[in-house]
Amino acid sequence: MSISSKLIAALIFALTLLVSAMYVLIQWGFDREMLEYVNQREAAKLDRLVDNIVLYHKTYGVDSLSEHRSRWHKLLQIAGADQVISQEELISIDDNDYRHLIPSNGRRPIKKRNHYSPKGSDRQQHRPTYPDRPPHMKPGQTEKNSPQRRRQTAPGPALLDANKQVIVGSLKEGFRPVPIKMNNQTIAYFTAPVKRKITDELDVRFVNKQTESLLLICLFVLVITLVVAIPMARLLSTPIKKLARATSEVKKGNYDIRIKPKGRDELSQLARDFVDMAKALEQNEEGRKKWLADVSHELRTPIAIFKGEIEAMLDGIRPLNQDNIKSLQEEATHLQNLIDDLHELASSDVGALKYNKEELDLDELLTLAVKRHSATVTQNAFTIEYQSADDCVWVWGDATRLSQVIDNIIKNSIKYTDQPGRTSITLLQKAKTVELVFEDTPPGVPDMALPHLFDYLYRVESSRNRSTGGSGLGLALCQKIVENHQGDIQAYHAQSGGLGIKITLPALL
Repeated sequence: MSISSKLIAALIFALTLLVSAMYVLIQWGFDREMLEYVNQREAAKLDRLVDNIVLYHKTYGVDSLSEHRSRWHKLLQIAGADQVISQEELISIDDNDYRHLIPSNGRRPIKKRNHYSPKGSDRQQHRPTYPDRPPHMKPGQTEKNSPQRRRQTAPGPALLDANKQVIVGSLKEGFRPVPIKMNNQTIAYFTAPVKRKITDELDVRFVNKQTESLLLICLFVLVITLVVAIPMARLLSTPIKKLARATSEVKKGNYDIRIKPKGRDELSQLARDFVDMAKALEQNEEGRKKWLADVSHELRTPIAIFKGEIEAMLDGIRPLNQDNIKSLQEEATHLQNLIDDLHELASSDVGALKYNKEELDLDELLTLAVKRHSATVTQNAFTIEYQSADDCVWVWGDATRLSQVIDNIIKNSIKYTDQPGRTSITLLQKAKTVELVFEDTPPGVPDMALPHLFDYLYRVESSRNRSTGGSGLGLALCQKIVENHQGDIQAYHAQSGGLGIKITLPALL
């Protein structure tokens, strides 16, 4: 599955989840507000019913409703039309003609032809009458099997007397009686259920219509977002695909990456870092090849000389005397030193070079180093200038490794300076660091060679004459040792005309 397909699938899932959550929340809020509206509307009707009960009580008394349930239904019907019962309706509340009452839908009844009466002017005389039939009952129905009676099986309004005894209606558990007062006296109690769901046909139809509209809107929004999300996912996946192809090329050894990152987002920064990484890998690969070539040459040269001198002795060209044997020893020593340096550099790269760090007085370490080279400098007409510090200069380091750095720099100065040569050593104590500075006399180092002095197997001389040129590993090894002491080493042109080396180490406070 490609990254663009995954992005599209993720966007579809997220958008579907978002739209579904939006639909559920909006629908929940709408249903809640709609139910609250219905309850408020019913409460307004019940207020009219309470007013009608008060008016009815003034004429008949509320206790009479227990014997005349049809009157209770009339009061409910008039209140359902949001009307207040008139005096005329109170007087004719037991009348068999109910056409003057307003039905629950608020419209006047349409006068229809009575199909049961014979045609003619005397049909009013043949119209069947139904004494005490409430207005909600059809001809031939009794109060027990009427639709209104069946509807009253569900919880509905109930009327209680002053002693909270049921007069008419059904009282369910949880109904809270509301007192009905007249002249500051409680004449009865009224109870009605609070609707938990919408049951009216018109209200249900309205809610369903709104639900359908909301669902269509959500589906439309989902389709629009998908139309926008699919090309956006492909646009976002394009730089990732380019990086994937570039990674495949780097894996094959092709470091010529032609990616041109645009923008400032994370993907653009990743692409820039990848290009830099590819260039670094290319440089490392070139350095590795050069390293192998230089190491091969360095090992082949002393071995070839060593072998040639032995063959010359065997062929009788050179005599087997002490001088020739000493020359072989020098070649063997040079080869051994080269192999040792290579081993230490390799150990430093893999972190296997051991360090036994402790508190060191760098001034004492330098004094001992100068004494070690006193015999050599006398033979080569060389001078080392160093004046001991007044106080101890403490650092945290390995005495053996730091002495190796000092010895290597002093040996290079003795080897490469013109006689009579000189090197000056300065030890400076700063606030948080210690600076160790070496400066020798000419010849110096060319500007183009100065940045490469710490590279592996790099030598200023192009020839490989062992009398002057070393292996090119000494300063590289010094740099590794200093870096492992959390320090820094730099090369510069000294004011004396030679080479300057400055080593900075953390001071032990």
